[in-house]
Amino acid sequence: MDSYNDLGQIVSVKIGNDNVLSEKHSYDIHGWNKKSEFYNSKVHYTPVFSEELKYADGNTPCYNGNISSVINYRMYEGQAFDYKYDGMDRLVLSQFYKPDDNASISPAIDYSESFEYNENSALTRIRRKGRYYTDSCTEIDDLHLKYDGNLLLRVDDNGRDSYVNGASDFHAYEDEREHFSYNSNGAITRDVTKGVANIEYDLTGMPKRIQFRNGSVTEYVYTADGIKLKTIHRTAVDGISTYSNRVLSDAETLGEDSTLYVDGFEFHNTYDSGKYYYANGYMDCDTCGHCNYNFFAKDHLGNIRAEYNSDGVLNQMNNYYSYGGDLCDFDKKANDAQFHKYNGKELDRMHGLNLYDYSARQYDAALGQFTSMDPLCEKYYHISPYAYCAGNPVKYVDPDGRDAVAVIDEQNKIVRIKANYYVNTKGVYKRGTDKLLCAGYSPQDIKSMNKMISNLNKEGYVISSGACKGFSLQFDMQFVDGGDFMNCSQKATSDYYNTDNGDINIGNVIQRNYETDDVDLSPKLDGSQVGGYTKPYNLIMMNASSDCNGDNLDNNTNRLHELFHTLGFDDMPGSKGIMDYSTLRINQKDIDSILKYIEQMNKQK
Repeated sequence: MDSYNDLGQIVSVKIGNDNVLSEKHSYDIHGWNKKSEFYNSKVHYTPVFSEELKYADGNTPCYNGNISSVINYRMYEGQAFDYKYDGMDRLVLSQFYKPDDNASISPAIDYSESFEYNENSALTRIRRKGRYYTDSCTEIDDLHLKYDGNLLLRVDDNGRDSYVNGASDFHAYEDEREHFSYNSNGAITRDVTKGVANIEYDLTGMPKRIQFRNGSVTEYVYTADGIKLKTIHRTAVDGISTYSNRVLSDAETLGEDSTLYVDGFEFHNTYDSGKYYYANGYMDCDTCGHCNYNFFAKDHLGNIRAEYNSDGVLNQMNNYYSYGGDLCDFDKKANDAQFHKYNGKELDRMHGLNLYDYSARQYDAALGQFTSMDPLCEKYYHISPYAYCAGNPVKYVDPDGRDAVAVIDEQNKIVRIKANYYVNTKGVYKRGTDKLLCAGYSPQDIKSMNKMISNLNKEGYVISSGACKGFSLQFDMQFVDGGDFMNCSQKATSDYYNTDNGDINIGNVIQRNYETDDVDLSPKLDGSQVGGYTKPYNLIMMNASSDCNGDNLDNNTNRLHELFHTLGFDDMPGSKGIMDYSTLRINQKDIDSILKYIEQMNKQK
């Protein structure tokens, strides 16, 4: 049973029969997570895992919400990191120490890191220490990353390769001029550092086939809307070398395995046995129908740090570098009992791929970069479309590039759609000049926008199907003064909402203009004109020639229309729903679409 404090923050959770794993959480005066403890009732009453976060009280105080220190304890064994940031809140130093010792004393095995960035927050240098052999420490990575614009072309490593099993350090085996190649959509198609000869993508931009130079192949199958259904690994016999796609014959195939994904279930090679994942763990079922429950202890980023079965036995323990690589700081028991680890994401190690599946993209923890462009990169124009969390992986999570979240209140039977909209009140200026092209929104405009949401909630919408049948649907959406466009963008970028699966970005920007590079806003021959345009899916550009000051019905009609574009809605004339100007009222189909969109954006794989 869960319990909450007076502010609605969760303070305790009990998981499993006999409370095999229980959680306790505490917060500081800001409401920021301060400490989390996990107890195993089958062992003893000392926390089996605990995490303490420091902000202004760390060794290098942070007063803006950045985390200055993290202290973790696994049973009685502790480890800690002090963090330092640059003027753009990007992580530049992660200093490892033993919490029971003075922070200035270097431990026997050092897991410290340092980072350098370019103007777009793309990593240009990574220095990483770690285990060299079992009991020795060295700088396992000294990476120099070279770019052409935002495209990573080459990585030079002056560090020493780690020989510890499962190490996540970077390996550059081949001395080629360029280590990476890309398609016209900016997705990696060749990676010599992983021995990848070619990557094929489907029409939605998802990787569907990875050809390795040693002949091995990994294939992915998706639904039409990008949900992964199946992963297939084919391992080639020794002696094969290829630089293009190759279909393995039976004689050339050493082995094949597959994983099927069905609504939380993962079946490995057969439908007779598999795993069913839920929020705090998974159920493991064998071919005889016997099911064992396993429970997770997660840190503030949703990283799976420990896993215990229903008998209280430790199945797995993970510790991570800042960007998600495995510390490999102790000999692990059944390390791959299950493959969901950093941010709760699935890690694919087969054939040396070592990429996390973030649903929309794949992520390389050794380099702190995604392998393809952010689908929402137009919203974050000042950040590299491959960068992870704008250089601050200690504070933020980037699950999918999502910008709205559904919060389910079981007790009051309410589903709340949360999102924030930062309003440009300073206006739009001609590029490179101080000439004002369009005035910003007024306080009256912002008041009118919030009134629009209030009126929407007065309609009393009720969910009529699914797991939340009978729950009321409410829109917890706020329009706030964001200042100029740059400040609006920065606030939207850093606006996260804390969930059980980590922090989710819910920030959006709204401004008005007389022109846009994407849509013609000028009047048409019949006198009509576009009321606004939403860049997928988070920058609303209202047509200044029709979006006038004041509480105006036409203004709110257009604004509401564009707001629902940020929830994934397309124009639907004749639908008699929220995207039909003739009605502009939510119908049951709209409710189903909202819940489906939020479910897809919040889906954890």
